[in-house]
Amino acid sequence: MIRRITLFFGIIFFYNTFFIQNINAISLDLKIPFPKNESWLVTQGYDGDGWGSGKPTHNSSSKDRFAIDFSLPGESDYNKQVLAVANGIISIKESKVIDKITGDIKYTGYGKYIDIDHGNGIISRYAHLLSFSVEDGEMVKQGQLIGYLDSTGYSSGSHLHFAMYQKDAKGNLQPYKPEPMSGYTNFQAGEWYVSDNELYDPNKKVEQVVEQPQEQTKSWWNKVKDFFNFNKDNINSENSQELKDNTQNTEIKIDYENKQVETKTYSLTFINSNQTVEVKPGEELKIEVKVKNIGTAIWKKGNISANVVGGLTKNSEYHHQT
Repeated sequence: MIRRITLFFGIIFFYNTFFIQNINAISLDLKIPFPKNESWLVTQGYDGDGWGSGKPTHNSSSKDRFAIDFSLPGESDYNKQVLAVANGIISIKESKVIDKITGDIKYTGYGKYIDIDHGNGIISRYAHLLSFSVEDGEMVKQGQLIGYLDSTGYSSGSHLHFAMYQKDAKGNLQPYKPEPMSGYTNFQAGEWYVSDNELYDPNKKVEQVVEQPQEQTKSWWNKVKDFFNFNKDNINSENSQELKDNTQNTEIKIDYENKQVETKTYSLTFINSNQTVEVKPGEELKIEVKVKNIGTAIWKKGNISANVVGGLTKNSEYHHQT
């Protein structure tokens, strides 16, 4: 009976340690924490591989037994970009002590570092950073820039200490093999590894092509009138009536390439910013506007004294906030 119980728990341990962790790693599709096509040298691998004399920092009895130190020759890795290996939630952390007399800050341990929670209790750590480019609690995508590399904390030179952990039932961090990562396994000291981590820009907007319904082609003059919305009949409210009373006659002269010059006078009611004048490539549209200053702001000579929407005129100037 005791042998059966022992065998049962042995199977559970093997299943959790090897099978579950490998499934989780594959589902994360881990990428080396540097921009695509960059080559990085591993200076210390699993269980202290590559460490010199003394006890290695990645020793087999610590949670960092599967940590990896990425570096470049000399200090050429200083201030290099560090990217997220997978999607997750950011935790900004610092290991430091403050001198009570001088107030100076001394970084210890991991120095400035970031933990990313990838879900299912899986954490990735990026240590000895120079600075952060993300906020605490921020959701990031794989390949997103999270910080810059340095040598803060317990470190003899600039490098990235990278490690992954699996939280146990008590919330303690247990060592977790970051494999496969960019297709690599068994990271060894003295070997170079090439990243395939695509840089993700959270500020880049994905352009969506929306098919617009076709409308009847308007003449160039009608487009200009639509832009300025010269339509007295639209003034039907009290507020609009007040606006009408305050408007000045504005003379518009249009000189459109290969078109007849027209000069007309209209009453300016309002400008609808949703209306634009379409000018075909190679065509030129020139508009001269004469207006009267009925306000208190002093207009500058030689500049346009109106708020122009949509960049219709080049080098226009705003003379007041309204």
